[in-house]
Amino acid sequence: MAELPQNWILANLNELCTITTGKKDANAAKENGEYKFFTCATEPLRINTYIIDDEAIILPGNGANVGMVLYYNGKFDAYQRTYVLYKNKINTKYLYYYLKCYWATYNKDKQYGSATNYIRLGNLTNFRVKVPPLNEQKRIVEKLDKIIELLMMLIQD
Repeated sequence: MAELPQNWILANLNELCTITTGKKDANAAKENGEYKFFTCATEPLRINTYIIDDEAIILPGNGANVGMVLYYNGKFDAYQRTYVLYKNKINTKYLYYYLKCYWATYNKDKQYGSATNYIRLGNLTNFRVKVPPLNEQKRIVEKLDKIIELLMMLIQD
């Protein structure tokens, strides 16, 4: 592994945030529910309950979308095989962008199951994150947000 820049650290994901899963079955969704209900699908469903009211990262734990990384800020609920990272000790958007870059590749050969693939909590707790100082995290996020905003404007034209 390449040497880390000065003042950066290497930390396991579980040292940087709280990791939990939802408790509900996907059938708990309500068509006109008040809150988002994250499952292992690409788009959230709706539900009338929430378990988290925070800035969070959502990671599908099974199926075709293992490796997908979602960001959400607000009240929501989650399916029992969906991992939620919240109460982050580092900039949540920095962690989101970091996972967007490395999470899918990391899990390519670390999935279980035959009929339906899945990951385990160990996939998350063993995942290592390169963490710069907070001010550097903020600068990285600001730059990436600007680049994405510019790309979105180009796509819309």
